[in-house]
Amino acid sequence: MRTTRTKISIALSIFGIFACQESADVEAETVKILQLHHQQRVNNFQRLFDESADQLSDEFIAVYNGIISKPNKEEFIFNNMNYLKTVQLEKWDDINPPIIRFSENLDLAYAIVNKEMVVSYLDGNRKKKKSTVYSWVTIYKKYEDAWKIDCVVSTNKPSEVDQVNE
Repeated sequence: MRTTRTKISIALSIFGIFACQESADVEAETVKILQLHHQQRVNNFQRLFDESADQLSDEFIAVYNGIISKPNKEEFIFNNMNYLKTVQLEKWDDINPPIIRFSENLDLAYAIVNKEMVVSYLDGNRKKKKSTVYSWVTIYKKYEDAWKIDCVVSTNKPSEVDQVNE
């Protein structure tokens, strides 16, 4: 009887050690994903196009506006530069904290993001502000010891009336 209890105690202890290790690994990887998420914000405000592109894997897939594309890094940089030439980014903030989940072996992760973005732009002689709420899923894959973005699927709420400043 004592032997059975001892075996159960040992098994539970081993399970507890692995569970604690797994929990610590998930926490550490969550911090890495959140750092990348924060860096995306910095890159957008500071217009660091190369740094944004460096976060992408060679297999990157984008799903926006009903279109699936596989832009290479140069195309990604070009598209972002063209967009950010036309607007001034004022806000790019999480509405809710990202939801982050991992595969069992911690080599894949996804982050579900809900963000408000406010931009200002010139429309003729008038300065307009546009506020849009975006939700997206970013899929990360671990390449060696670094997380890269493999896919982004994005959608947005139709925006309300633009604010016009004359």
